[in-house]
Amino acid sequence: MASFGASDETALYRPVLNGDAMSDNLTFGLTLTIVGMSGTLLSLWALSLLTSLLKKIFPLTREKPAPGTEK
Repeated sequence: MASFGASDETALYRPVLNGDAMSDNLTFGLTLTIVGMSGTLLSLWALSLLTSLLKKIFPLTREKPAPGTEK
């Protein structure tokens, strides 16, 4: 049934119609930014710990020159 009044279908979009969409979008955007940044920093921290651990397990050593090739 086509009508131009509020129905159950348009009730889902009521914040958009009332102008509350900006605050909802801002809240969602800030939340997503904070969660995304903290997730990124947490994963970088974990990777740096893994890198440090691998450096301690497998230290970098210089190769000695083969005998007879020294100058």
